[in-house]
Amino acid sequence: MSFVEKLMQPVLLKYVSRRIEATEAIMKNFRFHVSAESIFSKADFAADILHLSNQFGEGWMIAAEVACYLHRNIKRIVCLQPFGCIANHIVANGIEKRLKKLYPDLSMLYLNFDGGVSEVNLHNRLHFLIS
Repeated sequence: MSFVEKLMQPVLLKYVSRRIEATEAIMKNFRFHVSAESIFSKADFAADILHLSNQFGEGWMIAAEVACYLHRNIKRIVCLQPFGCIANHIVANGIEKRLKKLYPDLSMLYLNFDGGVSEVNLHNRLHFLIS
């Protein structure tokens, strides 16, 4: 990283943070809005589950999002994986055991969306998660 990049990084971070704050100020007026977690708090949550050097697929972001939901007391989570994405599938299934150990009340459903998935199968699997 060059000197200019190191110098500009805090400025860019502050600019992005202000834009997020402005968006949050508008969104707080909506009935079901839930404030977004910062990328740093998401990283802290994910670090309990896996190492942050995991960068393939969604990397540590799947673990971070699941942990954020769990800290908000949302215990039934659906992980949608598009088009049979192998990297996301591996990450999601790889962290499942660790997530169950850390959060025993977790109910998680992995749904792969691709051309061969029947609508009935999706409905049945979602129904079993809810009941």
